[in-house]
Amino acid sequence: MPTYVFLANLTDQGAREVEDTTRRAQATDETIKRHGGTTRDIFWTQGRFDVVMTADAPDDEAASAISLAIGRQGFLRIETLRAYDAGEVDGILARLG
Repeated sequence: MPTYVFLANLTDQGAREVEDTTRRAQATDETIKRHGGTTRDIFWTQGRFDVVMTADAPDDEAASAISLAIGRQGFLRIETLRAYDAGEVDGILARLG
């Protein structure tokens, strides 16, 4: 199953209600499961992003639906990245011929 990295920043609403952030992370895990995915990790971070999450999803469409479902709650702005492990990169490189 493909892996995705979700980079997130708190919205104004998310910052106002930051004390509920870990509870919302549990709800995010349920959202990912509803779309056929599995949460790998959720980290609260310092720096450019407030939250970094990794998850597996069946396909790009499911990952996009996860991102939109999380974003429409109004607490986070999400940037989604497709992540490749070493084996997947080797497969990509093999196509270069």
